[in-house]
Amino acid sequence: LACAHRERGTSSRQEGRYDTSSRSRFQCKLDGANEDERTDGMWLPNSLLMQALNVSYQGTLFFMAAKVLTSYVAHDVSHDLESAIWLLVCMALRHTLQVVRGQTVEWPRYQWYRELFGATDEMTSAYCKSYFMTHSMQWEVKGNQPLTDLIRNLKILVLQQNRDPEMGAGAPVPLTYKSGLTEINRAL
Repeated sequence: LACAHRERGTSSRQEGRYDTSSRSRFQCKLDGANEDERTDGMWLPNSLLMQALNVSYQGTLFFMAAKVLTSYVAHDVSHDLESAIWLLVCMALRHTLQVVRGQTVEWPRYQWYRELFGATDEMTSAYCKSYFMTHSMQWEVKGNQPLTDLIRNLKILVLQQNRDPEMGAGAPVPLTYKSGLTEINRAL
C-alpha cells in the first residue's frame, strides 16, 4: 500500500506518514499500480486509513449508524434503517421549532440540532448519538405531537439495536422494515 498526503481542497501531494492529528486526507493505492489505474482514487480521512484494507464505509457522518461508527461490523439493512431515522431526526431538529418538553417555551433555534449533529469526527458523532439514545428527550416539536412521538419511538428502536450485551441490557434487536413501519403507522 502506498499513500500520498494532500491537504483538503488542494491538488498538491507529498509523501508522508500517517498523522492522526491532521484533518488532511491520504490517497492510497496498491504498490505497483500505475497512476492511471482506479486503485488510487479513494481519499480517506486519517482515522480511516488504518481500516482501509479491512473496512470501507461510506456516508454522511450525521446519518451513519452508531455501530458502524464505532466498530468493524458488516454493514447491513438495519444500519440503513438507522441512518434513515437519523436523517428524520436531523430534518426535524433543523427545520422545525422545538419547545422544552411539557412547556410552550421555545428553545434557542438549532440548539438541539447542534448538540446532536455538530460532531466533526466518527467517535464524537457516535458519542452524541449514544447520549441522545440513552437520555430522555428534553424537547418536543412545536405543535406536532405525532412527529414528537414518532421520533421518541424510533429512538427506542435505535437504542435497542445498539444495546451492549456486556452491560446487562440484553441482546441487540436489529431494526427491521416492519418495526420502523409499525412506528410510522402508530404516529399517523
